[in-house]
Amino acid sequence: MFRRFRAVALRLGVVVALVMVCAMSVAEARAPKRLALGQLDNVTAEWSITVTDCPYCLGGGQVDVSNGSATSHGGLQVDVTDTRGRRVDTYGHPLPAAGFLRLAGGRPNLDPVPQCAGPDLQPDVINEPSHRYEMDIRFARVGDQLELVWQLPSCDSQIDGTPAQAAPARTSIPLSALKQRRYSIRFLGTVPFDIPDPSQPDEPHWVGTISYDATLSFAHRCIRQGNGTRFCV
Repeated sequence: MFRRFRAVALRLGVVVALVMVCAMSVAEARAPKRLALGQLDNVTAEWSITVTDCPYCLGGGQVDVSNGSATSHGGLQVDVTDTRGRRVDTYGHPLPAAGFLRLAGGRPNLDPVPQCAGPDLQPDVINEPSHRYEMDIRFARVGDQLELVWQLPSCDSQIDGTPAQAAPARTSIPLSALKQRRYSIRFLGTVPFDIPDPSQPDEPHWVGTISYDATLSFAHRCIRQGNGTRFCV
């Protein structure tokens, strides 16, 4: 008798478990597919790369080669990719250990082309920048922090591109901040650089400063379900 009761109870438990799994799957399928980061509301960014001396600069003296900005209020797409550039669906899952936040938009939403200046740049670079940039922000989860690195857009691959690669913008935020209804990620700093030319280390060093101030504002949306419960993403 006991064995028969146990067999019936086991079958009933399996049926209940299957029903629960199916119900959760249906609820997840109906839920909006948004990133675990939340929705990116707006971006404001300004940066400048000033080279005061470099092997390619003419005559010494100060050369302000790039001053850029980017502003977006809605209409901006942010994708999460792994370290190989493959898109990752973070819905219901934590961010991968490392990867990229890829921000893509078009005028007037986001087109972070720097304003080029300086006697060492060709006129076509100064007047008609040939590059259109996306913002790729590298991230890594380190302990309870999310560390982020952003290589600033540059006008010239050598003159301001060299320090942009050597001294990217950096910041970090607690992972717990990602669970808040609203939060921001801010890059802020002024970094002096004195670096050797990676292709010609025996040449004079690159000297100057990099300044940046960029804020990405996120918000999680709460949606009321048919049964009255709130679902927040």
